[in-house]
Amino acid sequence: MKSGSKQTIIKNIVLGLAVILQTLLVFYLQRRFAFLLEDIDYMVNLKTGKELAGIGDIFAGISSVLGGKGGSVLSVSVLQFVLLLGEGFADVLNTLVMLLIAFLISISVKNSKRDFVFFALPFFMLVSLNADWQYSYMWQFGIVNFVYPAIPFLIFLIVVIKELNRGKYEIPAWLQVVACVEAFLTGWANASYGIVAAFIAVIAILICTKLMKHRSPKWLLVSVVTSILGVVLYLAASGNFKEGSLISGVFISFSIFPGVVLALLLLAIMLRSGGFLRFDQMLLIVALGFSVVMRFVIGWLPGVSENGIQICCMILSIVLFCSLLGTLKREYPKHRVWIYLVAGCAFIYALMNMLETFGGVS
Repeated sequence: MKSGSKQTIIKNIVLGLAVILQTLLVFYLQRRFAFLLEDIDYMVNLKTGKELAGIGDIFAGISSVLGGKGGSVLSVSVLQFVLLLGEGFADVLNTLVMLLIAFLISISVKNSKRDFVFFALPFFMLVSLNADWQYSYMWQFGIVNFVYPAIPFLIFLIVVIKELNRGKYEIPAWLQVVACVEAFLTGWANASYGIVAAFIAVIAILICTKLMKHRSPKWLLVSVVTSILGVVLYLAASGNFKEGSLISGVFISFSIFPGVVLALLLLAIMLRSGGFLRFDQMLLIVALGFSVVMRFVIGWLPGVSENGIQICCMILSIVLFCSLLGTLKREYPKHRVWIYLVAGCAFIYALMNMLETFGGVS
């Protein structure tokens, strides 16, 4: 076995152990973080006020979501379903959701499937870049409304990236349908994500027609419509515009700049080294810039809070950062050790954050 291959195996084993450790710690913290605050408010039939007894109670309360509490009928229904199944189910599901988001980010990084670091690094960064990670990932109301929407958003983004890198190969029809459906679910689950998804589709259309010099595929235009339709369904809840609406409160507030600065710093290093941007990376840069601007203006929109766009900004910064790292790894394979070093630093910082909050370590 070559020494380089042996070193890669050793590094992957170490990263694997770190992923297992963080997964176990995240699950342990999930167990310690019981249902609280708004979780308790949604553990009842929203129409009658009685304790949830079955799925029928969830459907019975939909009208109350539309007219009273506001928010997304889709997200509130998912939230109540999870609450109905109990804390044990929620703890397992939330841990799996974080792993799934890291996995989806790794897929979005072109040609990264064989390198485990592109799964481990996003998983570590989800905690290390989020100062409010407890209320993002441990609080059921928070994770369902503001983190779960990242799943359809990332699936949609992956298909868009495939479109911009497809070369002579056509995106299968079934995958086009999936992308349009995911765009709709993204907007319906959280309006902020939906607006960003619609913007991404528009930019992808412009890249296809202006830079790639070919006709834009119809599914991209359809996805703009479906994501906007999802946003409209979200905003259709009249409860969004009532004074004191729960969904309009700002619950998750952390600085988005560490993730954005990391991505832009790596962008500067890559360009200074003579690297070139792919079309999908151009898309990610513009989308991240749009989400940052949106973060500061979204407070003016009625019925929409900053919570979702906070997480969306972080997710996009991680995707861009990992995509640029993947390019540097291919162009300068001898310097891949720095990628593992970044992953190690992200893991240690995430570990210290969690231990400081719940373990008494400072």
